[in-house]
Amino acid sequence: MKPSTSELDALLASKQAIIASIFTISLLNGDVLTLTSAPDFDVYWRGNVYGRQYVIGHGDIASSVGVEVDEIDVTLYVRPDDRIYGLTLPSFTHNRGFDGARILIERAFMSVPGYPVGVVHSFEGEIAEPEPSRTLIAMKANSDLIKLNQMVPRNTITPGCCNILFDAMCGVNRAAFTHTGTAQAGSTRNGIVSGLSQADGYYTQGTVTFTAGNNAGAKRTVKRHASGLLVPAYPFYYPVAVGDAFIAAAGCDRLRPTCRDKFGNEDSFRGFEKVPTPVTSA
Repeated sequence: MKPSTSELDALLASKQAIIASIFTISLLNGDVLTLTSAPDFDVYWRGNVYGRQYVIGHGDIASSVGVEVDEIDVTLYVRPDDRIYGLTLPSFTHNRGFDGARILIERAFMSVPGYPVGVVHSFEGEIAEPEPSRTLIAMKANSDLIKLNQMVPRNTITPGCCNILFDAMCGVNRAAFTHTGTAQAGSTRNGIVSGLSQADGYYTQGTVTFTAGNNAGAKRTVKRHASGLLVPAYPFYYPVAVGDAFIAAAGCDRLRPTCRDKFGNEDSFRGFEKVPTPVTSA
């Protein structure tokens, strides 16, 4: 049973409630979008303004008892002048701006438009599979029960390190191995001429993220780094222009020599180098 208040109970009993959904979308970069489905007014709640800067809606919400993963469809409708960080909504989505974002959906009950008497939790989870088109952004969101689908145990016995570079178990400071640059002449969607002076292979298996230009916010794993050229694992969606700013982070092959010589972090290495090589017998 969802919690309520006497004021909200009285409003619902009067059958005069004005109802709108409010959305809190937390992006991976830390920014938060607060939106409402109300057609002609903003909603003020918890010190936030849930605005109508983007047109948003959601499908039916169904909750079940047990470990079944709840799922909901969320739709952002595209208008010509809508922008996020200067990008159109389809461009922002193509650049994976909504990947990994969390969404909280609540129902606001009001006697006066914009000022809720009470709010009821409807859904909370992570956005997955955003699909952009010219007219709308279709997204699915899964409840946190989706995490139960992860394979266990958490750590596997492999020669490579179990840590993920820069995570809490690894302990390496990301800022110390991250560099900024701008795309140089000859850069394309398939390769960025970076002008960075680090040795070949420094950024291999690392990441490159654009902070300006049509690809702003887009992140790619670096497949190969040689002679200052950063080759992404797959092409950027938009052409790369000279002067487009980016951030490049070092990569790690999860082997002990790399951990020791490149990052000075051998004490945190968690690989199992003596694991026998798999052998197939007839």
